[in-house]
Amino acid sequence: MKAQLFRLAKNSGIYGIGSTVIKCINILLLPLFTAYLTPSDYGILSLLGLLTFVAQPIFTLGLSAAMGPCYFDRSSLQNKSLTTWTSFSILLISSSILTIISWSCSRYLSMIALNSPDYGYFVSLSLTACAIGILQTPFMQRIQFEEHGQVFIKITIFSSLVSILLRLITVVFLNWGIEGILLAQLLSTIMTFLLFFIFGSRGTTFLCSRHTVRELLRLGLPLVPSFAFLFILMRGNQYILESFEGMDQVGIYSVGLNIGMVMGIATGAASTAWYPFFMSYIDNQCEAKTLFGRIFTYYLYSLGTICLLFFIGAKLIILLITQPAFHQASLIVGLAASAQFFSGLFNMLLPGVYFAKEIKYVSFTQGLAAIFSVVINLILIKLGGLFGAALGLALSHFLMTVFQWIWNAYRKEHYIQVEYEWRRIFSFTFVFFVFSIASFIPRTTSNWIEFGYTICLTFSLLIIVLLLMKDNERNFLQNRICMTLGIS
Repeated sequence: MKAQLFRLAKNSGIYGIGSTVIKCINILLLPLFTAYLTPSDYGILSLLGLLTFVAQPIFTLGLSAAMGPCYFDRSSLQNKSLTTWTSFSILLISSSILTIISWSCSRYLSMIALNSPDYGYFVSLSLTACAIGILQTPFMQRIQFEEHGQVFIKITIFSSLVSILLRLITVVFLNWGIEGILLAQLLSTIMTFLLFFIFGSRGTTFLCSRHTVRELLRLGLPLVPSFAFLFILMRGNQYILESFEGMDQVGIYSVGLNIGMVMGIATGAASTAWYPFFMSYIDNQCEAKTLFGRIFTYYLYSLGTICLLFFIGAKLIILLITQPAFHQASLIVGLAASAQFFSGLFNMLLPGVYFAKEIKYVSFTQGLAAIFSVVINLILIKLGGLFGAALGLALSHFLMTVFQWIWNAYRKEHYIQVEYEWRRIFSFTFVFFVFSIASFIPRTTSNWIEFGYTICLTFSLLIIVLLLMKDNERNFLQNRICMTLGIS
């Protein structure tokens, strides 16, 4: 079990390193960009992001999820090539349609997304970048499926650094504002696609078949509503917020959301490594019952602790890196991070669905959560504005996780029954709620007082988490830290 846990942790770490570097650079540059862009500019960019958030899963046709079962169905290189290139052929047609729509209907889409036809050019740039990003999906996933994490990270880091450089040139030096951001995004997306195409297609032969097309679409199309529901869960509340509070509040919300989304580095890395890991146990589910339960606990403890650090440090971070007009964003950071954390927990509950080849039912649990999300956000945003939007975001993702667990229990005769460590789960859940609530206690805006408060809460949290761990887990953690620091 230790060897398997180390394998998963290693792959998660590889995927997380590159994203961590890039996110840190983006955060450090936030004071610079908030000096050149207004809250209204951030609001427009946020709503454009919502538009691509909708378009991307619709025009990906669910193939990002459907590729896995087809790719792992047979281990032959021919089958892997067939899955990869057939997926690319389908997405080439789909992304071409998206590009045509983005330029021919730009003013109409601008009216829908931003309540004004004046942003049509921005819509076209944003959706064209989205279409090119869709094309990289088959080759990016092949690299992940083959567990070539280092190649994935090198491409990601290089393309992200180029994107940052382009944004500095277009926004800071050329003062192109929103247009500069979007042009930089488009150019970096083109380069990223080319890199994934070159490295992801290595060793494959161009193959395409009608049977594979049908199988991919059969598995993928039922998931398209699932991605639409994810949009409602993750981004839909911004439209409600804009309706009640205005574009400036959306801009402030987006800054806090983007900082909280840094949590996605850890959850995204864990989820990326988790999929090929649990699929490798499709023929060994007896051993997986205990192993998956232990992994769930470790995810809860490790990622939950990181999530709480976002709650604890939110106010200090916002005070240090943003202009005063954005200081309210501190209310958003921790709750946005918790939405990412719950999304990762949701992914931890999916092995049974995939083993039974019932991935279409994921749409059911996400759809139910999306319905609750709309109601929750309407109420909370009306009552609490920015904070209500963030709280609604977190609660919606929590409900999605709960609904998936209920569905797994309902289908227990057909799904793998993981042996969860409930006592440890409930213990940490209590700690999570206590520290998250403590982070919102009203206090002065003095940087030094906030720094002291943050340090006290951080050390208290770490001590409590260590006490909740078993002796062998503390010893293992201590040994790993000593090995990393070179201490004998």
